Amino acid sequence: MKTKIFLITLLLFIGLNSYCQIWAPNGATWYYDYNQAPSVGYVKIEYIKDTIITNDTCKVLRKTRYTYDYPGSYHTVSLGNEYIFQSGNKIYNFKYGQFYMLYDYSAAVGDIWTVGATSRYQYSTCDTIGKVHVDSIDIKIINIDTFKIIYTSPYQNSNWSFTGPIVEKLGCTGYMLPQQYLCDIDHNEGGNLRCYNDHNYFFHLDSLIPCDFIVGINDLLLNKSEKISLFPNPTNDILNISFDNVNNDMMCLIQIYDWMGKLIREIPINKNLNISNYIIQVNSYDAGVYLIRIKTNHSIINDFFIKN
Repeated sequence: MKTKIFLITLLLFIGLNSYCQIWAPNGATWYYDYNQAPSVGYVKIEYIKDTIITNDTCKVLRKTRYTYDYPGSYHTVSLGNEYIFQSGNKIYNFKYGQFYMLYDYSAAVGDIWTVGATSRYQYSTCDTIGKVHVDSIDIKIINIDTFKIIYTSPYQNSNWSFTGPIVEKLGCTGYMLPQQYLCDIDHNEGGNLRCYNDHNYFFHLDSLIPCDFIVGINDLLLNKSEKISLFPNPTNDILNISFDNVNNDMMCLIQIYDWMGKLIREIPINKNLNISNYIIQVNSYDAGVYLIRIKTNHSIINDFFIKN
């Protein structure tokens, strides 16, 4: 019995402490929420290449924000790059001419590490560095794999903190980078993690939005579809959908999502009906931005409408 308990304890210890795999592998892409009125959208962080800094091979992560800004404009904003270096279980970020700890997957409860400011706030009223304290550690099964979870909080009077638990491979399930804490009136750079994918893994935690939904929005923001027309837009009660260049025989489903990716309504299309316009009552919807997705036998058409 004692031998069995020892083996279980040993396996658990190994599972929590021996993690060492490539962080941000090829294809690694994170999508984070962004909702700072009057803008709604998301921040995309993606591994794009390697570079050499102080003789160390670092990963370059490109940050881009995609937003819809009321009352009707789309914006793509570069937020710059982050430079990441991995040494065993520790992930570092290059700031101010040196590497600061980003994540320490070998950390124990009570450990403290120093983090550098997120790029957007390097010259704000916040200090340029901060400290986080490891409050607790847990394990969680995600997509049948077991991961170490690290919970942190700002240490003493630190101006920087992580906005969620830190998960092996994924990083912080709030924003990837530490965010300013009560030292700047400006908004944070990004919000909670929506989803993550690379060439080998696809994750969405709990109720996070599937990546195909985000990618659909990304395509729409960059190249807005002209195949359907929505009017009036914005609307108070009735929304007309005009199928300008859509083969009605191929349509099969209309879906409406709120901006957080929740499916609000699903409307099957009767292929025997030759319709060019569809009317939807939206008076009961909350005010905000909604995505309409038209599914056909061979494609998906996306567009937005605003409920006042």
